Amino acid sequence: MEGVEKIPKAYIEITEKDERTIEFCNGYLTALYELCLATQIDKETIIDLTYRLLRDFAFSIKRNMLLEDENE
Repeated sequence: MEGVEKIPKAYIEITEKDERTIEFCNGYLTALYELCLATQIDKETIIDLTYRLLRDFAFSIKRNMLLEDENE
């Protein structure tokens, strides 16, 4: 697109711990999806539940990172 600067992708190494975190989050999202399908929850509620889940997950990651920094 004209006028949009391309930002190069940074190489970020995914560790085994990162991979476990991703799998954990994927498990929660899969369970939420299956629950929504089974109960025929409306789109707005699904969006709200997904947002809350991801927000709580992000807070959990941040808390764990802060705890790791304190332990170092």
